Amino acid sequence: ALRLLLTAPAPAVPRRQREQLARLAAAWGQWEECLPLALFPHHRRALAELAAGRPKRAFVHFPPEQLSLLLAAYQSHLWNEALRRAVSRRGPGVLLPGESGGYLFPSPTGVASLTSLAIPTPARRLAAGNREGEALIRQVLDEAGLSPRDFALRSLTRAHFSSTLRSAAVVPQGLTLTWLSSPTSPADVLRVTFRLPAGAYATMVVRALLLVRPAAGNS
Repeated sequence: ALRLLLTAPAPAVPRRQREQLARLAAAWGQWEECLPLALFPHHRRALAELAAGRPKRAFVHFPPEQLSLLLAAYQSHLWNEALRRAVSRRGPGVLLPGESGGYLFPSPTGVASLTSLAIPTPARRLAAGNREGEALIRQVLDEAGLSPRDFALRSLTRAHFSSTLRSAAVVPQGLTLTWLSSPTSPADVLRVTFRLPAGAYATMVVRALLLVRPAAGNS
């Protein structure tokens, strides 16, 4: 995890810094060589902890907001895996490629039962809710070699996990589809409007709409 944090370049990193990170990755483990290659002061302090044989202490030097973002991303990754299993149980869905894994969309017959399913995000104490949702997240944790108590993070006092129930499926509200003719374009434009609760992604709704195929004889 620390190697990824300290050596993986972000997409917008300038070429010079990208080359410096590549040298850091190549020297990983040779801490005296790594220290001068750190991009930021807190990276250097983290590398110093690694050199002293204290890898857990290395995370203490990262800004709390960055740690919180990283923890939330991993928490979402585990939750998404639980959701993937819930979708798979409800029949064959449609798998679309994604940057960090495929997006599995449920079949039309499987959507109805997903709306009543709530899955807790992983933390030391799982939020009480649907029995199936809790069983799914515990299964994912078990296969990852984790248990809820591992999320206590006693060595990190500035960041923590908390468990909340998240619906397995969200139904867009106020959905309207309007065809718009454009004098400057030979093709019509479809305007889609809808409302979603906080934490839901409009891009996923658009992807789901594009999965729908018209019945034979309809345009």
